[in-house]
Amino acid sequence: MGPDYSEFLIEELLPFVESETGLQLTDDPERRICCGTSSGGLPHSNALDWAGYDYRFEFGTGGHSIAHGGTLFADSIRWLLR
Repeated sequence: MGPDYSEFLIEELLPFVESETGLQLTDDPERRICCGTSSGGLPHSNALDWAGYDYRFEFGTGGHSIAHGGTLFADSIRWLLR
């Protein structure tokens, strides 16, 4: 795993979100959180692991549904904001 996905997030996606929403996002990586579902979560966790970040990847057996993700959401946010 290389830096491609991380570079995409930092150099393309975050500036796009800022320009489309008018929000100013922090440049401080210590104040950022990111979460995702489905196949987007695996490349993201690989990129975080490659870069040496503290991260948590949840892989459940509840199938591909928002109901399953919803059951993990509160604990995931608590972990992110610890």
